[in-house]
Amino acid sequence: MAILLSTLSCSGQEGNLPDKKTMAVIKKAENVCMYLIDPMTDVFSNGEIQGYAVAGNRIEVSNVQKDSLFSLVQGSFANYKSSETVKMSTFIPECAFQFVKANDTVNLLLDFHADIMSFAHKAKNSKLSFAKTHEPLVSFVNSLKPKDESPLMEGEVDSKSMIPKEILDKIVAADSLTWYIIDALGQPSASVETFNNALILQQKGDKNAKLVSAILSAPSSFVKSDRIKESVFMPDLGIRMLVNNKPAVDILFSFYCDECKIISGENIFQSDCQRIKKDIVKTALNVFPTDKYLRVLSNQ
Repeated sequence: MAILLSTLSCSGQEGNLPDKKTMAVIKKAENVCMYLIDPMTDVFSNGEIQGYAVAGNRIEVSNVQKDSLFSLVQGSFANYKSSETVKMSTFIPECAFQFVKANDTVNLLLDFHADIMSFAHKAKNSKLSFAKTHEPLVSFVNSLKPKDESPLMEGEVDSKSMIPKEILDKIVAADSLTWYIIDALGQPSASVETFNNALILQQKGDKNAKLVSAILSAPSSFVKSDRIKESVFMPDLGIRMLVNNKPAVDILFSFYCDECKIISGENIFQSDCQRIKKDIVKTALNVFPTDKYLRVLSNQ
């Protein structure tokens, strides 16, 4: 059996972003499908992707799922720095996505062992770490896999987001956002700004909305539950997502009871946020790196 793997330096190397043409094909693709990969064989009875054997049939990706996937891909390199390194252990992809627009094709291979994504577009190749979106991408891939296939990780995964479509569409479309550290118990006054009736202690704009979109829109971010929490909802972190500089969605997090409330006009979605707490706190800490409360939450 031929081993189709190339062992690279374990010390890492700088990741390189896919160019605009590559991302344009991914964003505007007319057809998107997923292939499961068997990197340990050279038997290509089901075809191959970038020299790796395909295992099983191709899996079609719907338009709604395509939008979520694009958000996850973009979110993987939000706040990217040119000095950021990719740990280059052996590259063992478990699945691939193929994006087709007219006569143009981009292949995206995912290695969940090393958290590396590889883009192949014509003669260009690029590799990036997707550690920031590892869990949402695992959930997304699991939601597409046939029921008789083993999931990438244990646990039942919904095939689509629990967030209502009228809210989800705006989350995915958001192009900027504002973060708020808030005090729900403070007394409002004319001299102090508020966010959804909570006092604003700190606020900061952020142009990289795609990472938050990816975290929120992942199929496993929220789960169905009949359990009712008896604790009081006291938000301490808020996000306002904007589309073309216009407020579209407000999000309130109460880490006292690990609840999240998402508001868009008259539409309200409220759910347990334990599954995304770690990612949200970590992302907020990048915006407010000296905030003591966020530091405490990040160590829990």
